[in-house]
Amino acid sequence: MKTNSEKNRRIHVDNNLPLLKRHLIPSMFHIPQMTLEIERYDAPLGAERQYIVKLEDLEQYVKSLSDTGGFKEQYGMLRSGPQKPWTVGMKPENKPKNRYQDTVPYDESRVVLQKYKGDPNSDYINASYVDSYKKGTRYICSQGPLDSTLEDFWRMIWQEDVNVIGMLANIIENGKKKCEKYWPDKSLRTSDIIITLQNEKVYLDYTIRSFKILKVGVSGHRVIRQYQYTAWPDGGVPLYPLSLINMLQDIQSFQKEQQKFTPWVLHCSAGIGRSGTFMVLDSALEMSLTEGKIDVLGILYRMRQHRVDLIETVEQYEFVYKSLVEYHFGDRSCKKANEMVLYFNKLRQLDQHSKKTRLEIQFEKLRKLENPHFQQKCLSAITANNKNKNRDPYIIPPDNGRPVLKTSPPSNYINAVYSYSYGVQNRFVVTQYPLPNTVADFWQLLWDTGSCSIVVLNEISNKDEVIKLYIFKNWPT
Repeated sequence: MKTNSEKNRRIHVDNNLPLLKRHLIPSMFHIPQMTLEIERYDAPLGAERQYIVKLEDLEQYVKSLSDTGGFKEQYGMLRSGPQKPWTVGMKPENKPKNRYQDTVPYDESRVVLQKYKGDPNSDYINASYVDSYKKGTRYICSQGPLDSTLEDFWRMIWQEDVNVIGMLANIIENGKKKCEKYWPDKSLRTSDIIITLQNEKVYLDYTIRSFKILKVGVSGHRVIRQYQYTAWPDGGVPLYPLSLINMLQDIQSFQKEQQKFTPWVLHCSAGIGRSGTFMVLDSALEMSLTEGKIDVLGILYRMRQHRVDLIETVEQYEFVYKSLVEYHFGDRSCKKANEMVLYFNKLRQLDQHSKKTRLEIQFEKLRKLENPHFQQKCLSAITANNKNKNRDPYIIPPDNGRPVLKTSPPSNYINAVYSYSYGVQNRFVVTQYPLPNTVADFWQLLWDTGSCSIVVLNEISNKDEVIKLYIFKNWPT
């Protein structure tokens, strides 16, 4: 029961509030028109404050937090580590079923499997029920299956009548296995459950797989879709949020088509960082559309009562806010084919305020998305041995997206990157026009990548020294 001092209160923030501590609402004092609602919880010290932001104030609020380090301060209010008992998951019989020994489901929110083959410990799986914004249990947050828990994972899928699996990791990341491949390329039988792959669609940032599953002795079959987001680095965040939101909306559309709204099973590797970010984003987005308000801190706090340490980093916490801003205030350039001409005509129109076309404004926004620390990801390109292989010192490839020549270092570097086409990863190799000292590397690149087509997009002059090397000396005859 809340006391009068603990009830919701509305605070109009301006510079004339001597009693409002600056650390409670960092950087808001220069935004007099903003309204925040602060609700106090009956909760452990450091986790009781809740910030509810009106949707119309969100963009300025996020900018302010970004400028002043407010994300770190908000995130720091939440306790880390276990808050509730997890005795079942720590039993000696169950410890081998945990991918990480410090990430175990709480006893009160764990998924309890039906016991199998008389094994008293067969009811355990590292998975937790998690409530969403005002909709009860919307998620089952699980660790990425181990080889020894594949059978348990599919038992859970059948028992909970799941029709959506959200996978927010890759099998191998940075040379380490993050999750077992638990689905078949064609068909798989695990215990008394048979899983058959129906189709697979690969998009730029995520892949959708459809499965038919049936249980021996049970009539009929079920349809399950797995959505694997492939562009989310472990411990980090996606570069662009809209593709993640698109995947989220695909999930919602699929359940509406099926008229089946059972919990989503979500997992990454540990089932806390990326999975937690995805759940909070989904719930915060729903709250913003339903109420016109957003409460990221409060949603995360309540979700952490169901599973330990959801959202592992400040960067992931900030990503939720920035994704919401992008959804509500960004230019959503993905349009249906029959809307494209109208959309393009609008982009060509002059904006009276800026005196620029909307196409120019959109391109300027795109330029702002460039990573300011990009060169830190291009260490091979800026070494002493490789600097002279770049035409432009500011146009260089990142280490995690460049072809590595099948020659010995340092000669395995070339200024080139893999690029996507719609639905196909690494469809193109994009490279600079060869320099005199990189012509041999260019031909090595073609050989190593198996490329059989070269598209040159600049003018060619026979007086160019590179052309003499590139074509006349090295071109096959």
